[in-house]
Amino acid sequence: MVSAQWSVPIALAAAEFVFAGPPPPYPIFEAPTARFEPSAAVHDPASDFVVMLNDKDSMIHGYKWKDGKLEAATPKPPDLQVDGKIAKFEAMSPIPNSPGEYLAVCAFDREDPAYQRVVRFKYVPNRSIVGTPVELLSSALEDAVKKVIPGKRWYKIEGCAFDKTGTKLFIGLRNIGSDFKAFEDVVVLLRCPFHETKIGPPEAAFRFSTKTAIGRDEGLSDFVHDPATGDYWLLTSKELGFKYIPDHGGHLFKFPAAWLEGEPSAAPKPLDRPVAEFNAKCEALVLLPDGRKLAIFDSDDDGWKKHFDGFTSNKAMYQFLP
Repeated sequence: MVSAQWSVPIALAAAEFVFAGPPPPYPIFEAPTARFEPSAAVHDPASDFVVMLNDKDSMIHGYKWKDGKLEAATPKPPDLQVDGKIAKFEAMSPIPNSPGEYLAVCAFDREDPAYQRVVRFKYVPNRSIVGTPVELLSSALEDAVKKVIPGKRWYKIEGCAFDKTGTKLFIGLRNIGSDFKAFEDVVVLLRCPFHETKIGPPEAAFRFSTKTAIGRDEGLSDFVHDPATGDYWLLTSKELGFKYIPDHGGHLFKFPAAWLEGEPSAAPKPLDRPVAEFNAKCEALVLLPDGRKLAIFDSDDDGWKKHFDGFTSNKAMYQFLP
C-alpha cells in the first residue's frame, strides 16, 4: 500500500506523463503555415526545387530535395496572385512546350466559384507569382461524368496530366456521387482539348478499377505523365476515417499511354498489379531528374495525425522511391 505522504507526488507525476505514440510511418517535413495538406507537386528544373500546392492556402511551396530529405527552400513561400478568390488546389502539371510553367487546378467539388478555378503560372522563388486564369466549364465535366456513370453528377478533381503533344489534358476524378456526402471512390480520366487559356469539353472518359489488383476500390489521388517513357503513373488512396491507423493507405500504379488513346471501353478497365503500397494517404507523386520518384502524403483530418508522436498540423510526410 502507498502511504498518504507519497500519494500526491505520485499523482502529480502521473498527470505530467504523456503517452508518446509511434513515429509517423514516413519521414515528416513542415511548412510555414498553420495547416499543411499538400495536394499536388512537381519538380521545377529551373530552381531544382520540388514545388507543392497546399489545399489550405494559395502559396507556392518550394522544397530542396537532396540527400534524401525535404527542406524548405524559402522562409516564406510566394503567394499566387490571381483575379478573384481561389480555394482548394488539388492538381498540378507542367505545361508542355512552356518551360517553367504549370497548370494548377482546384477541386471543382462545390458550387462556390472559388473552388472551380484553373490557373497557369511560372514558378519564381521569393517573388510574387501572377497567375493567368484558364477557362474550364464545370457543366462540361458534369455531362462527361453522367456518360461514364448514369445518374451520378458530383465529382472531385485530384489530378491532371498532359499527353506528349501538350494538346490534350487528362483530368483525374476521385469521387462520383449524387451529392457531396454520398459518393464512391473511382478512377476516372477525362480527355480534354487544351488551348493555352481554355480547356475544352471532355471528348472521352476512361474509367479504371483497383478492385482486381488490390481487392477493393480506391480513388484517384494523383496522375503523372512520364516524358522519358511516355507511360503514366497513377496514385490511388483510401481514407476511411481517423480512429485507426489502417484507415489510411494507398497504391502506385503504372500503365502505358495506349490505354488512353482511341475510344474508351464501356466497363471499367482493371489496373495491373501496383508498383508500390503505402501505409498513409498518398496525395502527390513527383518524378525527379535522378530517376527516383517522390511520394507526398496528406491527411485531411488531424485526428489521424494524432496517432503519431510529433505529427502536428503544419507537417506532412514523404518517401523517396527507386
